[in-house]
Amino acid sequence: MADILERIGAEEENVGKALKALADVMGHEGLSVVELAASATFIHNVYGGIENILKQVLKEEGVTIAQSGGWHKELLDKAVLKEVITKKTSSELVKFLAFRHFFVHGYGFNLKEEPIRDLGTRLPGVWSGFIKEIKDYLKKDDKRCLREKSSRYSAKRKLKPKCVKKTIKRARR
Repeated sequence: MADILERIGAEEENVGKALKALADVMGHEGLSVVELAASATFIHNVYGGIENILKQVLKEEGVTIAQSGGWHKELLDKAVLKEVITKKTSSELVKFLAFRHFFVHGYGFNLKEEPIRDLGTRLPGVWSGFIKEIKDYLKKDDKRCLREKSSRYSAKRKLKPKCVKKTIKRARR
């Protein structure tokens, strides 16, 4: 568990820097093409951090994501299916996924201020809700593993692989 928490902590730190930089740029009136491109980059960075966290959590769960063209959407769908994030959060993130696609495959000089401001304004709240759900999920999941390990029937049942990993990591502490 400590390993995934460290990786998530590193992502949180980077996302925090990107959000601060985004807020600095968004504080200007009438954004130039360069400021729009910078804002778009920071929005993309934060969404990339969200995807990185989801990939780590799902990997810890033993969930695989196919390396197909639609893997980004599949990542969100599987995170909802595993109850890592809520459907509401996924619906918000789909808007940033659509932006990610536009950003990666488009040209910076085609960016428009209003959609960038809309996404940039909503992003801090979406991020806060997302990271809270991730932390709540990990706490709930850690408690489930502890219960499973301490159950008097655990010797007869097989622990899930990630619970075994957590048990081994705790024993080494």
